[in-house]
Amino acid sequence: MIKVAVANEYNLRDNVPRFHEGRYARHLLFGVQRLVGPEFAVRFVGERLPGRLGADRRLRALATNLRALAACLPGPGRADVVYATHTWTAVLPGLVKRLTGRPRRLVTIVHGLPGSVRSRPGLFGQVFGAHDALVFLSPTDLAAVRPGLRPGQDAFLAPWGPSEEWGHVDADVSSAHLRPSGAPDEPFVFAIGKSKRDWATLAAAQRLAGFPLVVVAGPRCEVEPSPRVAVHQPSPGTGEALPLDEVLALYRDARVLVLPLVEDPSLNGSTALVEALASGSRVVMTATRAMAGFADLYPGWVLTAPPGDAAALADAITRALTEPLPAPRPVLPTAERFEAKVLAVLTGRRSDEVTG
Repeated sequence: MIKVAVANEYNLRDNVPRFHEGRYARHLLFGVQRLVGPEFAVRFVGERLPGRLGADRRLRALATNLRALAACLPGPGRADVVYATHTWTAVLPGLVKRLTGRPRRLVTIVHGLPGSVRSRPGLFGQVFGAHDALVFLSPTDLAAVRPGLRPGQDAFLAPWGPSEEWGHVDADVSSAHLRPSGAPDEPFVFAIGKSKRDWATLAAAQRLAGFPLVVVAGPRCEVEPSPRVAVHQPSPGTGEALPLDEVLALYRDARVLVLPLVEDPSLNGSTALVEALASGSRVVMTATRAMAGFADLYPGWVLTAPPGDAAALADAITRALTEPLPAPRPVLPTAERFEAKVLAVLTGRRSDEVTG
């Protein structure tokens, strides 16, 4: 049995049963739901941090690092493997591994790198050189730091995306009542995101081009509802604006998903991007430094506009709405293939030994 300490950035332990109940997306678990007996014994070390530790992201990451390090200390529960589901949650175990050789294996998902690290591959190599496998979600990040990787280090772009069942929403679930009242039957644009969205630029683009727009946002959103714009936000005391089946219906029925992004190294927006592609929607997004590389992976299916340029965003959305979809449809990554890669490297195999 392989003992795995999962250094997670947010509450994954409680999300595993939510997934089994149909209330959480499989691809957001990064494969941890498959770390079960008899092959694996799993311990989550980033769960339920008390007080300020749970509210401050930097303190939470530090606490998770320390707890991951403690999980590697000698004793009956000593971890064989540390699996970091976020870039910065197992930095200390990696530095200690250089000196002690423990944990036996260290696997980290690289979610996004700040420019100060992306532009200095040597620094990245010093910090992550002892990690046995580095699972990159961004082609831009991997290309930038590849010169700093040690020879033979298993660093690869993850085939990360929704499960093969994603988007198979019941046909009885309609999105009609969620669309703008003044454009009930027109092809519409869908935007989703709780934070780190440039809503002001999207609102300006909509005013310029007039396309029907449905927004599912967090409590703060600068897009105002109108006959051609529907905005859905969570009610006070609730976490989600809409139930999952209605969000899936919007993905299914939208012609275009728009991601008006702000500059951020955390790959915010990548989840919605792969969900939209899996649903058959074309994507228009802001060409941030972290996300721009995805357009090259899916040519014609992902269109970009410069940050803060409402006119360019309006033009890209108009083209995405009116031009025919490229053929053939791109081969998309899935959660199942991602999990196969991750489970392989957790057990000591190399990523290139796993096909598909």
